[in-house]
Amino acid sequence: MKSVFFIDGFNMYHALDNCDDYHKYKWLDLKLLAENIISNDESIEEVLYFTAYCTWDRGKKMRHKQYVEALTARGVQTVMGKFSPVTKKFNKNVMPIIDMAPVVTDFSIIPDEIVYKTNEEKRTDVNMATKIVDYAYQNKYDHAYIVTADGDIAPAIETARKRFPEKKFTAVLPIGLSGQYMCKICDFNVVKIDEDHLKKSQLPDLVVISTNRKLSRPPSWSS
Repeated sequence: MKSVFFIDGFNMYHALDNCDDYHKYKWLDLKLLAENIISNDESIEEVLYFTAYCTWDRGKKMRHKQYVEALTARGVQTVMGKFSPVTKKFNKNVMPIIDMAPVVTDFSIIPDEIVYKTNEEKRTDVNMATKIVDYAYQNKYDHAYIVTADGDIAPAIETARKRFPEKKFTAVLPIGLSGQYMCKICDFNVVKIDEDHLKKSQLPDLVVISTNRKLSRPPSWSS
């Protein structure tokens, strides 16, 4: 059975980043993770990693680029989106403030409206949705593993399932995430990533890219 993994990079990253105990697992070998999830009668055709580089933090961008290079050496295909600067408005009368303690306890000192600049991720979800449907039409998989708890990707799965009812879809939930809608849309074919998966699926501390290039696990991803 031909299998393809579609991995939402930010969903996976934030699941690890939001828990101090999981920071040491960020140097994650996505190809090996896929191998540790599939059943014995399956072969991995491709592992697709959907992500984007941040443009506002040089250190994060450098670590991310090293990680992508290490994954590429393992045969993972990266599909890049991007971050775009946006200007947003916050109105505390429309979007009530619930809690800002201990930074602010008296909400009356906050202006009614605040205009601020931030960065928004673009294209990642669309790229992932497009590949799920496109690969179904190209018959590149019999079994699609969708690694995310984000239900925004559900319409793509619904479309592919409607057109190709013989194909199987499994929701793979990053550690600590529930993703109830993803479970439902995949007919409750679910794999929940646990700490044992993460332990068994780490890249070597030193990844050899070529005779002249080696990549080390970032120090901040070691503990």
